Amino acid sequence: MPLSWFTRLLAGSISTCLLSPALLCEPPKRPEIIGHYGALRYGADEGWDGSSAAYGGTVTIPFARRWAVEADLATGQQVDFDSQGFGRRTRRIIVSGHIQYRRGTERAYWFVGFGPGLQYKSNSGRHLVQQSSDPEPVVRHFSSTGNEFAPIGYKTGVVVNPTRSLLIRGEVLMQHAYILPNAMFRIGVGWRF
Repeated sequence: MPLSWFTRLLAGSISTCLLSPALLCEPPKRPEIIGHYGALRYGADEGWDGSSAAYGGTVTIPFARRWAVEADLATGQQVDFDSQGFGRRTRRIIVSGHIQYRRGTERAYWFVGFGPGLQYKSNSGRHLVQQSSDPEPVVRHFSSTGNEFAPIGYKTGVVVNPTRSLLIRGEVLMQHAYILPNAMFRIGVGWRF
């Protein structure tokens, strides 16, 4: 399962960074852009609301010795239809900004970040509705859109730099728009300028 592989990679990378003398060095001072792909689990007030693949991008701009500001965009589409064609299609777009604390070197560092975000949600589908005046159920089509403020978001991960500018990044991101968060587990490839 990708989650256990990713969790082991993340734990191993963080412990390697913590045990190495590289902690005395500074993380990179150049901007980074990352494209990422992974899994997104949707949170809601009533419980988990499904999962899907997710993709997006991140831009990180350092502003102090171990601090950076980061803009993040992720999207995923959940499709949940039964064999008769009833169900829904939900697209979520999550935009967030984070203040990031980083430790490590130019070659590898780990980070933790926090900050607010927005979630755009679009639903469409069809379902059966039983009306009291009609003995036969009626098929109803629906669609809705909306924006939701996601006030609490946090992330942690590791960035490895195998060549001068190429980056590989693994991270876990949680963004709360409901009681349960939207949880993303993703791997990214990027470039340091």
